[in-house]
Amino acid sequence: MELIRPKLVCLLLKWSAVKTVIRDIMFIRIAKLLYIIAIIAWAGNGSVAYANSAPTILPVGDQYVTEGQTLRLHITATDIDHDKISLGVSGQPTGAIFVDSGNGAASLIWRPDYAGPMSSEGSPFALSFWAGDGTQATVLTANIYVINSNRRPLIDAPTVISAVAGNPISFNLSASDPDHDALNWSVTGKPAGSIFTAGEPAQFSWATVFADSGSYTAGFIASDIYGASDTVQVTFHIAPAVIYALTIDTVSGYSGDLVTEHIRLSNLVPIRGFDLLINYDQSALSLASLTKTGTRAAGFEYFNYYLNERGISGDVHVVGIADIANSIVTPPLAAGDGPIISATFYITRDLNFAGFAVPINFAFEDLAYRTDNTLTDTAGARIEQTAIEYIDGFVAIKKVTQSALGDINLNGLAFEIGDAIYLTNYFINPVNSPLNNEQRANSDVNQDGLPASIADLVYLINRIVNLSAGLKPRYDHEKVALLSGDKRNEFSVAFDSPEEIGAAVMTLELKGTENDNITVEAPPESRGMLCKWRREGSLLRILIYSDKGNRLPAGINEVVKVTGAEARIKDIQVSSADGTMMPIVFRDGSEEILPRGFSLYQNFPNPFNPTTDISFDLPVTARVELTVYDLLGRNVKVLADGVFPAGHHTLVWDGRDEKGNSAASGIYFYQIKAADFTARKKMILLK
Repeated sequence: MELIRPKLVCLLLKWSAVKTVIRDIMFIRIAKLLYIIAIIAWAGNGSVAYANSAPTILPVGDQYVTEGQTLRLHITATDIDHDKISLGVSGQPTGAIFVDSGNGAASLIWRPDYAGPMSSEGSPFALSFWAGDGTQATVLTANIYVINSNRRPLIDAPTVISAVAGNPISFNLSASDPDHDALNWSVTGKPAGSIFTAGEPAQFSWATVFADSGSYTAGFIASDIYGASDTVQVTFHIAPAVIYALTIDTVSGYSGDLVTEHIRLSNLVPIRGFDLLINYDQSALSLASLTKTGTRAAGFEYFNYYLNERGISGDVHVVGIADIANSIVTPPLAAGDGPIISATFYITRDLNFAGFAVPINFAFEDLAYRTDNTLTDTAGARIEQTAIEYIDGFVAIKKVTQSALGDINLNGLAFEIGDAIYLTNYFINPVNSPLNNEQRANSDVNQDGLPASIADLVYLINRIVNLSAGLKPRYDHEKVALLSGDKRNEFSVAFDSPEEIGAAVMTLELKGTENDNITVEAPPESRGMLCKWRREGSLLRILIYSDKGNRLPAGINEVVKVTGAEARIKDIQVSSADGTMMPIVFRDGSEEILPRGFSLYQNFPNPFNPTTDISFDLPVTARVELTVYDLLGRNVKVLADGVFPAGHHTLVWDGRDEKGNSAASGIYFYQIKAADFTARKKMILLK
C-alpha cells in the first residue's frame, strides 16, 4: 500500500449550524485501485456533498474537406464524475449526419456539394458541439472549410462530318458545366468561310464550295471561369463534288416487252450540249425509238442520233445542242437532275435470254480525241471525260418462276385444264385469245426456249392427265417426213414418223378463197385425236391434238383432210409424245423436199458433257456462221463459217475453245447467221 498526498482536493461540505473541519485527505493505492480517505472533524449532526464537474470535449480543431469528398469527424467527451454524457451539434450543414453513440462518442459525416450553398461557396461552416451530463454542459466550436474542386465542362457534339463539296453543313454543339460555372467558347482550325456562333447551344455552319474538297479538323473548346475546359475535335470529310454524272436506267420486262430506258444527266452547273455514244446488244434488244420529248433536253434546238456509229453494231451516237446559230435564243440547260434522252427497246421473244441482264453501256471508241460521252459548258468548251461520272444500265429480262410456269390464263393456278384450253384457243384464234408477254413466258412449260409451241401444249396436257411420269423431254428425235396431197378442191396432210406424235398445228394458205363451203376433218386413222380449225380469209388454222394424252402411232398417218379448196402449207409445228419439237422434212413420194424456212434447233443433249449436237435448216444455199460464245459475249468457238447447201445440217461442239482447251462449266449461247436469218439459243455445259 502506498500513501499519496494530493496537492489539491476540493470537497463541498454541507453542515447545519455546526462547524466542520477537514483535518486531512489521504489517497491510498491498492493494486490498481485508488481510494480517497477524508479525515473530518465536526461538531453536531450533518452530511457531506461533493461538487459536480461538467463534461470535457476533446478538441478537434478546424476541419478541411474538398467538394465531393466525404468528411468523417469524430467527437469524444469525458466526465470526471462518470456521469452519462449526451452529445449534440448545432449549425450542421444541410445533408450532414450526426450520430451520438451514447458512450461519450459521436460522429459527423458530410459530403459537400460541388456547387451552391453547401459547397465552397458557403465556406466556412461554423459548428457548435456540446456535451452534457444532465446538470452541466460544455460547448466546443469548430469550423469546416470546404475546398473548391473545379470540374471540367462537357461538350456534346459530332466528331465526324461527311459532305459533298458545294453542299451546306450545319450542326449544333452543347456544353454543360457540372459546377454550373459560366462557360466561354473558342475554336481552333476553323475552316475558311465557316461561321461559329457561341451560345447554348452553339452553332456551326459552312457553305462549302466545289473547291473545298478534302479533310479538315477543327477544335471546339468550352472553358469555365476557373480555367477547366473540354475540347472536341471535329473532322470534316468533304468529298469532291460530282459536278456532272451520266446515268443509264436499269429496267426490267418480259420477253417481247417494250421497255423505256432513260439516259439521265445530273449537272451542278449549266451546260450547253452533249455528245453521247451508247451501246446495246442487238441480239437481245431492238431500238424502237429514241427521242428528247418529255426530257430536260426537250427545248434543245438540235437533237439527232446515228445508228451503228463507225460501223459498230449496237452503237448509237446522240448529239444535243441547246442553242445553235439562228435567230432563236435558247438558254443553256440549267443545273438539275433528270433524263435528257428517252429510248424505247423491244426485248427479244427468245426465252433463252430470260433471267439475264442485257447491258446498255456508255461506249468509248474514240481513243485518240476522247470525244465520246462529253458535254459542252456555257462558253462552248468541251467538258472532258475525266470530269464526268458514268453509270451504265441494263435491261433485266424477267424469268418465269416455277410457281408461275404453266399458268397461261394467269388465274394463279398452273398446269390446270383452263391453261390447256386457253393455249388451244390461242392456236386456233390468236386474235381473240392473245398471249401477252407474261403469258408467253409462262407458256414455255417444256423450257426449250420456244414459247407457246405445239410441244408446250403436249407437255402441258401430259402434266394435267398425269402422263408426264417417265416422259422427260428429249431432243434427239428423228425427222418427221411431211406428206401432202393437193388435188382439185382437196388437200391432205400425212406424217411419216419413226416415233409417236403428240400433236401438230399448221396454217394453210387456201387457193381460190371464193368457196365458203370448206370442211376439215381428221381421218379415222388419227386414232382419237381431236381436230380444231378456224378460217380467217385465205388462212386456215388447224390443230390436231388430244386432251386425254392420246398419240399418233409411228409410221405413216394421215392427220387432216381439207375439202372444198386447194391449199399449201404456210407454217407447221409437230411435237413428239413427250412434248418436244420434232424436225420436219417435206417429202413428195420418196423424194425429200428442202426445208421451207430457216430454223435453228435446240442442241442435244442439254445439259451436256462434253459433246452436243446443234442442228439447223436452210431452205436455200447460204453462207452460215455458227458461233459459240459465253455470257460476256466473248467468242468461244466458231463451228461454221462457210457456204452450206440447202437442207438439214447437224454440227457437233466438243466443249473446247479455239485453242483446244476445255471450256469451263456454265451457260453458253450459240448463234447462227445465214442470209438475213439470225437466231440464238442457250445451252449448258455441265461437268
